[in-house]
Amino acid sequence: MAFFEGEYYSFATRSHRSFTAVIPLDPPPEGPVIPAYTTGPYPTVYLLHGYSGSRNDYLTQSGIALWAARHRCAVIMPDGGNYFYVDSEALGENYGQLIGEELVQVTRRMFNLSHRREDTVIAGLSMGGFGALVNGTRYPEVFGSVIAMSSALIVEDILSGRIEQEHLPGIPLQYYETVFGPRDRLEESLKNPAHTAKRALEGGNAPRLFLACGTEDFLWRNNLSFHETLEKMGYDHVFWTAPGVHDYDFWNQALPAGLEWCFGEPGKTNDQGLPGEETPAEAAERLARRGKRELFTVDVTVTACRETTVEGTVYRELPFEGSFSGPLLSGRIGPGGVDRQTARPGAVPEICAAYDLIGERDGGTVRVHVENRNRGGRWKPTLMTTDESLAWLNGLDCDAVLEGRPQGPVVHIFG
Repeated sequence: MAFFEGEYYSFATRSHRSFTAVIPLDPPPEGPVIPAYTTGPYPTVYLLHGYSGSRNDYLTQSGIALWAARHRCAVIMPDGGNYFYVDSEALGENYGQLIGEELVQVTRRMFNLSHRREDTVIAGLSMGGFGALVNGTRYPEVFGSVIAMSSALIVEDILSGRIEQEHLPGIPLQYYETVFGPRDRLEESLKNPAHTAKRALEGGNAPRLFLACGTEDFLWRNNLSFHETLEKMGYDHVFWTAPGVHDYDFWNQALPAGLEWCFGEPGKTNDQGLPGEETPAEAAERLARRGKRELFTVDVTVTACRETTVEGTVYRELPFEGSFSGPLLSGRIGPGGVDRQTARPGAVPEICAAYDLIGERDGGTVRVHVENRNRGGRWKPTLMTTDESLAWLNGLDCDAVLEGRPQGPVVHIFG
């Protein structure tokens, strides 16, 4: 993983703003294998901190960096101050514009991030959960999904006047008017997530929503009320709950759940009963929603099984033979296609399947190398080229999904 600390001049806030970026440029080596640098474009999560927090909270208190490495996903964590990520007329600083427009544009220029809406997620906790909701639905053309955890959904309290009795200690009441503006103009403003959600829904491009809150959180009532508001307006969403309060013990459960909801579900078991991210049918449905099409289908048969034991660990090698077909390329599986399965007592098997696909294109031989690794139930597909003649494949946004089946795995590659 590559970590960057950045600062730039923000026209939205008329000040210098800082952010931390996690870029999966250099995946960690797996055993003796030296990995290649990745190039992107990377799916991206814009991750917002809470009130009195900082952009590095997630690095020190969560496993976001490890998740980003495993999923080959970039994470951008900005410093948002204590202004709920909304535009403030009183301050002349537009934190909503900063998050929903400027930061996305700036970081896409700095790094090779995907520009696709479906690859761009906004997430946050507490004040950051509010910011993710209000800006994710304010800028639905930018963000395809929103993850909001224990969100500080206080607009309803401000509108009802309840905030005067229930505001946080040490925060003067004038703060709320400075941030949110006059109460009589708040309900139909871009600072009210119920209003921005309704606008996005009526516009026909509402982002997917994942709400999470602990049942003992002091903001539970606010989140439950917002969930009910979304249900009344017909906004399809996920409301993920579990026992928990307003702390990282809960958020370290909710954040992985939300991210897997966005990018896949590694904990699932496929229809062969083996651990895997999703079945090919589920993969096809997910990728179809992302506008992808199937490039190849690979059918292989195990020709033999060699088993060795080294220091108590069982290694199984399963050579393949077979063919593949697709609209762009078809041919046979070359020698060297092998499934190496590591079985440790009490552990989920680790499987690495590798295929050399050899076919004819434009009168020449082309070769595609596909690898798929299962680590603790998480499939990590990689599509690589082993011949310069595959330049035509470069630039395609490809996913490979392996349906683990010892008697004949099937690989579906989409682009």
